[in-house]
Amino acid sequence: MKLTKTFATLLSLAALTVSTVSCDSTIFDNEGDCESRYEVKFKYIHHLKYGDAFPYEVASVNLYVFDRSERLVRSFSEPVTQENAENFSIRLTDLPTGDYTLLAWCGVKDNPAFTVNPDSRGEETDRTPDFTCRINRDDNGDIYRNLMHMFHGKKNITIADEPGDHVIPMELIKNTNIFRIVLQNQGNQTMDPKNFKFDISDDNGHMGCDNKLLADSRVTYHAFEIEGASAQLKFPETQIAALAQDPELSADRPATTVINAVAAEISVGRLLDTNNAVLRVTEISTGKVIFSLPAIDLALMTKAFDGYSMSDNEFLDRQDRYTMTFLLDDQNNWATKQIHINKWFVVYNNSTLQ
Repeated sequence: MKLTKTFATLLSLAALTVSTVSCDSTIFDNEGDCESRYEVKFKYIHHLKYGDAFPYEVASVNLYVFDRSERLVRSFSEPVTQENAENFSIRLTDLPTGDYTLLAWCGVKDNPAFTVNPDSRGEETDRTPDFTCRINRDDNGDIYRNLMHMFHGKKNITIADEPGDHVIPMELIKNTNIFRIVLQNQGNQTMDPKNFKFDISDDNGHMGCDNKLLADSRVTYHAFEIEGASAQLKFPETQIAALAQDPELSADRPATTVINAVAAEISVGRLLDTNNAVLRVTEISTGKVIFSLPAIDLALMTKAFDGYSMSDNEFLDRQDRYTMTFLLDDQNNWATKQIHINKWFVVYNNSTLQ
């Protein structure tokens, strides 16, 4: 009995020895995978679309890794392509165990609209708070380009000495938006796209490492694209017959009508409900300001109409495109005070105009 017990004990010790040595010795490499691997997987689900939009909207990822003292220890800059978009991730290699902060600015690689890590001296630093993102502008604070898609992400992680594959999910927030402004003539008068100036001014041109807006001079985003549009609409035969029989309407009412419009697109930075972003449209030939309106108030109207149960700032972070149509008379006055915002029709109150 004593011999049997001793033999069993020796077998247990031998098994324990093999298990321990298999992670430390090349002799037992096939006994198990003892390497610890960490990779960051990015998601863009903070929106009002469907599913993960990362593969379709993110063009590049700049990832920075900081240690507990906020010093930069690793950085990665990778393009997102059609080939790697679905399974895109970044492997965190050669990091000692410990606590780290991950900071991602996405869509800034090879994008002249942004500069990451500027400071007051114009020199690069290596601390977390200094890794800000600034929208480039000219000396007058004017921005004329399409900012494209730009995103922010930040996450605290712990690297442990645990064998196996570890996936670190990082969610992104989109910091750029498109305003599509359409001016439609109420009559049949043609509209010259070169006769209108579109811009949005705001003080949102500098974002901190936590994605909060930093103190910055006011910037003006100008339309990066302006085009004219004309369409001829034909009334249905039944409607034409009904109009002809109505004594209050002219019998020779035309069977077709022409719609003339000018459309512009403005690309802007992150919107916050505490900011004072102003949308302005000017008639160039006369210098007349056709309207000057609070852009964020207009944007938030769609949240109220659609009944989204979220804060104003969450809505502004999730929504990234606003289409607004204004009806002008033949003198290019916005007399009706009517706006179509996305799918909603609004009559704007004079008392709320700026």
